[in-house]
Amino acid sequence: MALAKFELKDIHDSYLSRPTKPQMSPYGFNLVGSKSMHHIAMQRGEFESEETALFMKQFQQADVFVDVGANIGFYSCLAKSVGKHVIAV
Repeated sequence: MALAKFELKDIHDSYLSRPTKPQMSPYGFNLVGSKSMHHIAMQRGEFESEETALFMKQFQQADVFVDVGANIGFYSCLAKSVGKHVIAV
């Protein structure tokens, strides 16, 4: 039951709460999110650290990053922060 309450709160914070003010991420871009724990982790540079490191490594070999299902655009912003052309859908 506690997990369900936690998930409902995060859903509320993600989709129903007002956006936060832009926060400068450690990656050098401003990110507007919500009070969701995921958005806060993105703003702090703590979101999916292994995946983020993998993407940053892969960006070195790419000219264009296509982000299908970009959501708030975290990975698109990462790509743009290292000078890649980004197409986000």
